[in-house]
Amino acid sequence: MLHILQLVYMSMKMIKEAMILAVLNTKGGCGKTTISINLAHSFKNAGYDVLLVDSDVQQSTKDWGDTNKQNIVDVLAVNAKLLKNEKKTLAQFIKEKFKKKNYDIVIIDGASGVSLLMAPTIIIADLILIPVVPS
Repeated sequence: MLHILQLVYMSMKMIKEAMILAVLNTKGGCGKTTISINLAHSFKNAGYDVLLVDSDVQQSTKDWGDTNKQNIVDVLAVNAKLLKNEKKTLAQFIKEKFKKKNYDIVIIDGASGVSLLMAPTIIIADLILIPVVPS
């Protein structure tokens, strides 16, 4: 799967700064955080600069980043309240981080349920992965 995503990345890099990949599903417990962290780690091991964005209220991805002291990949926690207080859109908030470091790939770990960040994430994402739980 990483090889397919690398091909998508190469085509996106020709036309914009970074590929934005979102892992979304309204269902909780379907593996969004696990997939996001593992993709970020895989891309980092392949030599890419990765920003992992945690938009879930549980902040599991941020906790993982804090546990690793941000040594593996950079993790940015974001929520609707923060964006409202800063008077910024999700895209503006992420682009602000680009000024500090030129990331190749941004992976957004989506919140479960219907989140205020779901629509903005869909709008800015180049690729959306939707994990499903077998029934």
